[in-house]
Amino acid sequence: MLSPRLQAVANLIDHTDSVIDIGTDHGYLPIYLLLAGKAKDAAAADIKKGPLDNARENISLYGVEIKTCLSDGFKQVSEKYHTACICGMGGETIASVIADGKDITPDTLILQPMTGAEKLRKYLFENGYGIETEVFVTEGTKVYCIIKACKTGKNTPYTYADLYLGKIRPETEEYKKWKQKIRLQAEKRMLGGRNDGDIELIKICNEK
Repeated sequence: MLSPRLQAVANLIDHTDSVIDIGTDHGYLPIYLLLAGKAKDAAAADIKKGPLDNARENISLYGVEIKTCLSDGFKQVSEKYHTACICGMGGETIASVIADGKDITPDTLILQPMTGAEKLRKYLFENGYGIETEVFVTEGTKVYCIIKACKTGKNTPYTYADLYLGKIRPETEEYKKWKQKIRLQAEKRMLGGRNDGDIELIKICNEK
């Protein structure tokens, strides 16, 4: 049912009483979480009616009970869930969704940015979220990072490299592809002028 990217997201949830999928699209993630026994209660939210209607059709097809909500992030969500999955958006957009949710934003977040992972990590580090783990997965020709973060109330010191490479750097083939991607981006930025942060970042990416 799930793509490799969404399966990696689901794998980061051991068990939760309740989960909401923000930007659910087709609804497959919360459906899977219920069927796999990873969540007791699930909800699906999307900013657009079309995708939410698709999700409702799939929910009916699989015969599970999932609340659906037409919502811009958490803004129209009326109750707080234990866990939220926010996937398939830019990192800056995900950070805004978390911030705009205020007290309704769950303390446990599974996040999958399509771009701008460094902007998302920066927000988490500076706004009282601890990154528990990061996993990296390839889908087609692209490599993605998935971040599990939990509210701690304490900010986390970080380096320039931490923003792009994360503090958790697994020894996997997928992560090696991530480093290659980050190195190429840094080299491109360097064409616009010297940046000491990118010089160090390229050095780290080239390490075996």
